[in-house]
Amino acid sequence: MDRHQRAESLRRILAPHSIAVVGASERNFYGRTVLENLARHRYDGVVIPVNPRAATVRGLRCYPSLSEAPPADLVVVAVARDHFVDIVAEAASVGAAGLVALTSGLAETQEPQWMEAEAKARAIADEAGMALIGPNGLGVISRAHGAYAFGAPVPWEIEHGRTSIVMESGGLVCGSLAALSAYGAGLAHAASIGNGHAIGVSEWIEALADSAEVDQIGLMLEATPRWADFSAAVRAARERGKTIYALKTGKSEAGARAAATHTGALAGDYATASGLLAQLGIQQVASMGGLVTALALHERFGSPAGSNLAVFAASGGAVGIIADAAADREIELRPYAPATREAITGLAGILDPANPLDLGGQALSKPDEFATAVEHVLRDPGVGAAVYVPSLGLPSGSLPDHQRLLELVASAATRAGKPVVVTQLTYTAVTSEVVGGYRHTGNVLACPSLEHSLDGLGPWLRTHPGAREPEEHRPSAGAAGRNGPAASVVAPDEHRVKTTLATHGIPVPRAVTYAPGETPPTLPFEAVVLKGMSPGVTHKSQAGLVALGVRSVERLREAEAAMSEAAAGRGIPLPALLLEELAPPGRDVFLSISEQPTGTIVTLGDGGTDVEERGNVGFLGWPATPAEVGRFVGQRVRGVDPARRNELIRLLDQLAAAYAAEGYTMLECNPVRIHDRGVCVLDAVAIPGR
Repeated sequence: MDRHQRAESLRRILAPHSIAVVGASERNFYGRTVLENLARHRYDGVVIPVNPRAATVRGLRCYPSLSEAPPADLVVVAVARDHFVDIVAEAASVGAAGLVALTSGLAETQEPQWMEAEAKARAIADEAGMALIGPNGLGVISRAHGAYAFGAPVPWEIEHGRTSIVMESGGLVCGSLAALSAYGAGLAHAASIGNGHAIGVSEWIEALADSAEVDQIGLMLEATPRWADFSAAVRAARERGKTIYALKTGKSEAGARAAATHTGALAGDYATASGLLAQLGIQQVASMGGLVTALALHERFGSPAGSNLAVFAASGGAVGIIADAAADREIELRPYAPATREAITGLAGILDPANPLDLGGQALSKPDEFATAVEHVLRDPGVGAAVYVPSLGLPSGSLPDHQRLLELVASAATRAGKPVVVTQLTYTAVTSEVVGGYRHTGNVLACPSLEHSLDGLGPWLRTHPGAREPEEHRPSAGAAGRNGPAASVVAPDEHRVKTTLATHGIPVPRAVTYAPGETPPTLPFEAVVLKGMSPGVTHKSQAGLVALGVRSVERLREAEAAMSEAAAGRGIPLPALLLEELAPPGRDVFLSISEQPTGTIVTLGDGGTDVEERGNVGFLGWPATPAEVGRFVGQRVRGVDPARRNELIRLLDQLAAAYAAEGYTMLECNPVRIHDRGVCVLDAVAIPGR
């Protein structure tokens, strides 16, 4: 099956009429738990236990095999790995639409026997047109039908909503469900995809994109999906109005691998993923708490009416902590509109109507005035939501005055029609009580921590059309640098690469080559750059093999001698020298195209030999739409004349075409010179396909 067929097979099991549980038992934890979940959440279809050693399970007739059982739309497999392939084959033979594999110990072990077993099961499912979810996952949930085909306890009552979550980890799916329940947010579907080799994130997004039940999708990505499938699925979902939030793990590993090129050192998985998520309009979140908070905000309150976040606190210290935490997350706390500032000045002792707002103790003395101020702020046209931090944490009945103040805030939020997230700086004993108490209360979302509140509010507010886009992740100097010696790279020399690029219409400097000791009697150009061509040396400047601004034969001979000495000192050969016309002055940028685990990636940023240390680059998945390319280049190369920016975009298209035509796996241009007359590739490294 291709991606579209797999997505279609998923759609068939989102509303299963019957579910068979292979391995159903009173003692088998996973088989028993699936049956308990189906009963607890009142599954409206037929449950078919399958176990050759039992006559009944939980009062239901048990069948010895799938072949002897009634037909099932969905088969849940909770058996040991030794029987896995046989069960998949049997499910395919009886025409099951899908199979959820709770079985573990297969490809994730990296043992050839079990990798082969999983691949065989995948091939069987593909041939039969059967969706294979897992193995090494915990299952799927379709809330509308009570179809909790899930192998971990889900004791929480979750309302039917328009949110779907897709994650590799079943444990994290469970944690997300618990939080959504506590927040009073609903659920449409949830999936733990496990190894995800058969049905992955992209297929799930494509299937959910067509669902009228789904408004938003929450992802937790342990690895970045292949770009071609992922980008197509996400674009389809976005075109259908779906909002997508994602948490990507692996930030600490960004770029931390040895590489012989700048591109290899820069394109760490997290850094690349961050750029690709932004390219596709996915809102990236920084924590699991932030992910479920963003989903709860969207589920309960829809899209934000503004992009500004208002902050209230009863302590100057708290205001400072909140402001710092917001700045760390690139959440702007912008001033209120003049009319709002005028309206709240004097209420509850407010003298400086700033954002964030330090109320001191006046809110408790004049609670009604404070509530009026909250309502005025929420009615500010730029404000999308507010954060309220009570001075003593989330208040319960033991703090009646503080509790009353929170009730007034809730009433003000309901009247204004915008949400208030009430939270705290430290955990208190009544946290769960207060969070649960506001799960169905008007426009208040009670959140256990400030950090999770802001981690969710930032991405949610950025879905507003007027929101400022956050800065892309920049790999730190330590993370982006090389670990140990650079790997050997077999690549054509610079002159050959640029000659090849020129055949594709790409502008490069005029150049000639010659052997050391065969110095030309005159310079071929008014001013030249001399470069030493040594096989395997990709960064010539660092090896002392570049001399700039040579304007005489005498200076040329001096540069040749210095290069010969540098090469001898490093023990590297110097078979040829390259003389290039000196390019006009201008701005240098770094531009590369490379094959990464997720697909073809474009990297663009400030050029120079220290590009890794500065890390000022962004990443673009390729192919990309013209709008995505224009936005990407505009963000990464600011302050450039529009005509030159358009030439850079055209150069990127030309380089991508050359990259594909020549079969390269990496093409790095550093620098590309942007000057008054156009753009030009001054240096290039290419690695051919192997």
